[in-house]
Amino acid sequence: MKKGVELSPERQAFLEELAAEIWRQHKQRTPTAVEAIIKDSQITLDFDDYGEAFDGLIEHKNGHFHIYCNLVSCGERDSGRARFTLAHELGHFFIDEHHRALASGEAPSHAYSADRPSELRIEREADCFASALLMPAEAFVRELVRSSGGLQAVMDIASTFRVSCQSAARRYVRCSERPCAMVMFRTGATPWWQISPALLDAGITGLLRSDRPVVRGSATDQAQNDTGTGKIREATSTASYWFWNISDGTSRDVIIREQAIRLGTYGVLTLLEMADPAQYKKLRGDQCAIHRRFSI
Repeated sequence: MKKGVELSPERQAFLEELAAEIWRQHKQRTPTAVEAIIKDSQITLDFDDYGEAFDGLIEHKNGHFHIYCNLVSCGERDSGRARFTLAHELGHFFIDEHHRALASGEAPSHAYSADRPSELRIEREADCFASALLMPAEAFVRELVRSSGGLQAVMDIASTFRVSCQSAARRYVRCSERPCAMVMFRTGATPWWQISPALLDAGITGLLRSDRPVVRGSATDQAQNDTGTGKIREATSTASYWFWNISDGTSRDVIIREQAIRLGTYGVLTLLEMADPAQYKKLRGDQCAIHRRFSI
């Protein structure tokens, strides 16, 4: 499973603040009125059938910017996927380096697809901006604090901010203090995934396992066999199944709570969280001991 290019924490923080500033300047409330920001920014916008070419595209012609949104792939005009696509294209408009490159003709028009995080840095930056614009950090953290966590919290967040479940899950993993990870299993394509800062701090930094089939009867397997958008499935598994740098049967091979749900034709979303907080404390302690040993 590929993780793709990663933005530095400093760059992510900059993009978060940029999105927050745009949100405040345009006097936004939750959920973010993306089309209103586009109109206020004097960007023209078209929704239409563009086949399978892209989800969204921004171009600069004759001195002004124009955004195209593909209803074939995004569905309804106000769907979570369409809203994220528009926010992503706004990222290219508001991120200064992207704006200058488009306006000067140094960069081609950006065609975007939300099926998976892009390998391109500029697309990752626009994704980061879009996530922060649609789910502003302050409001998002309030929702997290009120929630009991888990995949139901992700679904509730998606509804509150009117974003896709995939977008809500990525934001949940990035912002949550919980040791967790998400995997998006896409039909006929390579899964993509994200690990939370808390899990990374515990030394679980390896790629998710790609050399094993999904365990029969697991939450992910059950969700893959559901039709339409199914209910949340839950089971337990072990860290060694998912992370290559955790060996089977070792003290670091902790119990993982696995929750999964089918998202219609988009595939299956799986959320992994450490079942026992005490185990996480032990992993953190072990990781700190390793750092101390190698820093002597």
